[in-house]
Amino acid sequence: MDDEKRALFAARLAAAQRPPVSPAGALKDFWAKGFTYSGRATPAEYNWPLMMFVVASCVGGALFKYVLPRPISTILEVAVLVVFMVPWFALIARRCHDMNRRGAFGLLLLATGIGFLLAEGFLMFSESDPLGARFEPASSPTE
Repeated sequence: MDDEKRALFAARLAAAQRPPVSPAGALKDFWAKGFTYSGRATPAEYNWPLMMFVVASCVGGALFKYVLPRPISTILEVAVLVVFMVPWFALIARRCHDMNRRGAFGLLLLATGIGFLLAEGFLMFSESDPLGARFEPASSPTE
């Protein structure tokens, strides 16, 4: 590598180290970047929306089951699932990028049983890999 490429690589690695994200910031990013498959998402940016989804599913499931009549509750359950699905796929792809893997790694979540648990464990607990900066959109160098 020549010096210019090394400097650019060092700058991208330095930019890869991002400050921690608050729960509110992670949830805001989840909805704001709902159709953004490029870039990266830290473990906190993945785990906070995951927790929100689990809590919302439990509360909504109880509400739908015990309060609303059956046809309406089924329609609402499907609608909530669809609303969460598209941003969730984008978040999984960005989380895979942060681990320096292609977004298709997230397709392992389609596996059943132990395969799903392993894939989810990787997404939840793997540290950010600085080499994942290669998935960040290229910024024009300012000179």
